[in-house]
Amino acid sequence: MNYTFFLLLLTLVHSTFSSLAPTDQAALESIRDSLTDMPGSAFFSTWDFTTPDPCSTFLGLTCTSLGRVSALSLGPNLSGSLSPSISNLTHLTQLVLYPGSVTGPLPPRFNTLPFLRVISLTRNRLTGPIPNSFSSLSYLHTLDLSYNQLSGSLPPFLTTLPRLKVLVLASNRFSDNVKPVSSPLFHLDLKMNQISGQLPRSFPITLRYLSLAGNSISGTITPWSHSQT
Repeated sequence: MNYTFFLLLLTLVHSTFSSLAPTDQAALESIRDSLTDMPGSAFFSTWDFTTPDPCSTFLGLTCTSLGRVSALSLGPNLSGSLSPSISNLTHLTQLVLYPGSVTGPLPPRFNTLPFLRVISLTRNRLTGPIPNSFSSLSYLHTLDLSYNQLSGSLPPFLTTLPRLKVLVLASNRFSDNVKPVSSPLFHLDLKMNQISGQLPRSFPITLRYLSLAGNSISGTITPWSHSQT
């Protein structure tokens, strides 16, 4: 009897430490409600919220040992919109949306995601501007929002993020001009937008790839070693 009770207790303890945190589960439920598999896609077939451990069974999900979502990869071939509840996944380091037909704006409150290092939301139909809350992403390494329908001015803070290495905003509807770059970028792709005005006087010496084609930009680029234009 005591042995049986011990096994039951051990099972309960294991379940407690391996299951998803309640706040993260609520966020995932909201994300699931806002997105739909397109015909031929079965991405959400594994997202059964009655399972005791979504961290081990949900496709596209990676968790910490304490049941907090650390990486979320959605799709491909999803429709719907991105839920603002993404901002409740406060331990997130990587957010990926694969190609599909997801519409609507970017979630507004990225300032609640201080550990984000990668944001890749490519080849969908996202609209609107880049939220000001991106300015708080001090650990961001890669931002790829290419091939959407995003618009508005290029935020001046975007090229000043202290750890940003890769910035890809190609094939959107961004306007205004290119702001001075102080981020240690090695890849900058702004082609096929509506950017105009003068180029910055210089780019960081870390830069190894630069594409500005398909805009209305004027000016000259100061050469830097081992660069590619």
